[in-house]
Amino acid sequence: MWYSEKFATPLKYELTINDAVLFSFVVTEIIDEISNVNAVFTPPSEIMFQETGINLIFGD
Repeated sequence: MWYSEKFATPLKYELTINDAVLFSFVVTEIIDEISNVNAVFTPPSEIMFQETGINLIFGD
């Protein structure tokens, strides 16, 4: 993992086994000036959320 101290985020991550890269994630752009933060974290109006509980997965 290659990590940016300035932005506090991984910039590159690779998973290798026996010198073969199985997974690779690379940040290609970082935008540090966001003018409308609410637009980033507010889901679109057509999104419907469903609440679940642990009992639905494992039973009572």
